[in-house]
Amino acid sequence: MYSDKVKSYIELLEGELKNEKFKDFEKSKPVIRQLLDTEIMKRYKMPDKTIIERSAKDDLQLQEALRIIKDRGLYNSLLEPK
Repeated sequence: MYSDKVKSYIELLEGELKNEKFKDFEKSKPVIRQLLDTEIMKRYKMPDKTIIERSAKDDLQLQEALRIIKDRGLYNSLLEPK
């Protein structure tokens, strides 16, 4: 039905699509692991405090916010109008 040239383009695009899906999956692994970890802890009726503490440990945005809050000079400079 398709010419050999079109078939080769389709195969090339399929290969590129697989590569992109794999890259997206690899990039998302930490988030997926954290979500699975949280769901497993919920399933085994872990206390909410434990779940929150565990997820906060891996939360990069929270870690950065805490770093800024602890650095008073940086914190105040971010609040000053430019």
